[in-house]
Amino acid sequence: MEIRTVDDYKESIERSKTTPFLALIIPVAKELHPRIQGLQDKLRKIDPSHVYHVPEYFHITVKPLGWLNEDVKERDLPAIFEILETEILSFNAFRIALTGLSCFSEVVYLGVSDPAQSIRSLNKRLLETLGNMVVHYSYEGDNFVPHLTITTFKTKDVGNLLRKVSELANISVGSMQISKVSTVEFRPHLAYGKPEEQALAIRPIRSFALKRS
Repeated sequence: MEIRTVDDYKESIERSKTTPFLALIIPVAKELHPRIQGLQDKLRKIDPSHVYHVPEYFHITVKPLGWLNEDVKERDLPAIFEILETEILSFNAFRIALTGLSCFSEVVYLGVSDPAQSIRSLNKRLLETLGNMVVHYSYEGDNFVPHLTITTFKTKDVGNLLRKVSELANISVGSMQISKVSTVEFRPHLAYGKPEEQALAIRPIRSFALKRS
């Protein structure tokens, strides 16, 4: 696996200073924050040089929508929100568990155990119903892996860190009930900055309730 770092995202970081990236996310329940931070502390002791995201950043992406006024036209937002409200309300509220550390080429993440595959199913449904009003990525649909990013790499020297991640591959953080999802503005230039900047990286726009089960 070829490691990527924050420096590989300079274009997105610069773009986000003037243009937000829109996404549909699940905010992580506050009662789970201390346990997630405990995991980050274990990793930070091994290597403090990376970006350890603050609790305000903790989220699970359901559907990336795209850069506002580039991928997503502002005039389409009312139609997009109407589709989101209709489709999300057709899904029953569900429960997930956060379990096991793993990594992609650029981040360490907590896995999401979703027995009913609700997050992936919602992602696939929105790929169909939102059509070309939003961006589509190759990692969506059948390839979609719901996850919670806790650390982003700042250097490629991650051998020791990844050994610790392997040791925590089966750890369980807890579970949470999902009753709503939110559209947000995401600003990468803040997400990879100082803790006080990270806390401002995600700005809620609108929340959508799932059907009560």
